[in-house]
Amino acid sequence: MIDVPLGQAPPTPYSLGEGAVQVTFTPEITGYAPQPDGPVLTLAMPVKPDFAGLIPGAVGIYQINVKVPTDLVITGKCYSAPGSAIVSNVRVKVTGSSSLDEVGICAVANP
Repeated sequence: MIDVPLGQAPPTPYSLGEGAVQVTFTPEITGYAPQPDGPVLTLAMPVKPDFAGLIPGAVGIYQINVKVPTDLVITGKCYSAPGSAIVSNVRVKVTGSSSLDEVGICAVANP
């Protein structure tokens, strides 16, 4: 592991180390069009990143490599309502020691 000076880009990939970042995939009910009748079970799936860390040549830019689990239960299809953005069907949550972020993605179940 290298020591990256504050405000400088690392010369090589700089891993944060195993367990420094947790990634969780959670299906969203909002992906249904129209909404289903009754409750839908959506289980969160934690996934171990293949890599999480700083990338060479960029100051303060982190990269996280992770694969969408093949057994993730996709609960609905992505769609775009007139005049609105595309609605995602899976939430990806990234948690670090002092940060948390989430993003919606559109995923398609394996045939």
